[in-house]
Amino acid sequence: MPARGDQSAPQFNPQQPQELRCYFADLNFVFSRAGIIDVAEKKKHACRYVDVDTADLWESIGEYSNVQKTYEEFIKAVQSLYPGAEEERKWSVTDMDKLVGERLRLGVLSLGDLGNYYRQFYTITTFLRGKQHLSAAKQS
Repeated sequence: MPARGDQSAPQFNPQQPQELRCYFADLNFVFSRAGIIDVAEKKKHACRYVDVDTADLWESIGEYSNVQKTYEEFIKAVQSLYPGAEEERKWSVTDMDKLVGERLRLGVLSLGDLGNYYRQFYTITTFLRGKQHLSAAKQS
């Protein structure tokens, strides 16, 4: 397993809850390469790569210390602490409105700005359309 802070160590920023799924996917990749299958050890390593406050929070939930709880149950409990981390609520119409309003305020000053806006807009609206929260007409 990589050391904390190592370039190859999984990283999670609590200010970006949508990164949580990627964090746990990266951990699972590292676990498989290291041959780690023990549930308690996986939970310990999951808390090892986050900042101290986040580790304290994760270690305080019941699924961390309860040996009867699986690693997957621990992940679900952690995800419940971060609205926006679960796949079902990845993006909302409010996120789309915020993006559009911010771009209206800032303007499009370069081709790079336009490309950045388009990629973000496309990602959010495609997700919302897939969840039936947005119509094709509204996306256009």
